[in-house]
Amino acid sequence: MKVAIVSDELLKVINVVKANSLSDVFEGIVAESWMAPNVEYTIKDGVRTPIPPTLIPIEELIESCDEKRNTITELAIINGFDWPPSSGVRFHLTIENQTNFSNLYLLSTQDLLVYPKTVWSGIETFSLVDKPAVESFYLAGVAHKELCLDQGLLAKQAFRTMSYTELTQWLIDNQ
Repeated sequence: MKVAIVSDELLKVINVVKANSLSDVFEGIVAESWMAPNVEYTIKDGVRTPIPPTLIPIEELIESCDEKRNTITELAIINGFDWPPSSGVRFHLTIENQTNFSNLYLLSTQDLLVYPKTVWSGIETFSLVDKPAVESFYLAGVAHKELCLDQGLLAKQAFRTMSYTELTQWLIDNQ
């Protein structure tokens, strides 16, 4: 007799069979086999065989990888850059900060700032004492963003040369 129990996480098939030896304590024993959810199985002559899933087209898989890579790139940009370099003081490049840093730089190029200017990292402040300091700070942020975008583009270009298995593994590794 076969009994199928469906839960949210697993599909459990229980085979109830008669005891075959003296070591079996009960009249019947329960043999359990766990199967992955959302996998269909056929049972023929008591043998359970998984039905292979229908694969999505590779173009859709590449699109999924592109979307995931976009998210990774956005998070890397937002994570920001250290200023001064290697100081451990991190300036996050949220959209708001990008706008503020750009405006600060534009005002400095038009000689409309009074120095020093203080920038807030979210944890501590840093003083930009003159126009070259503002420019260095701003360009460090721009360089960080460009590096993140370049890395994202290279990864997305590499997806077009990867096999189905490699793309699937990349998505699994980058969940």
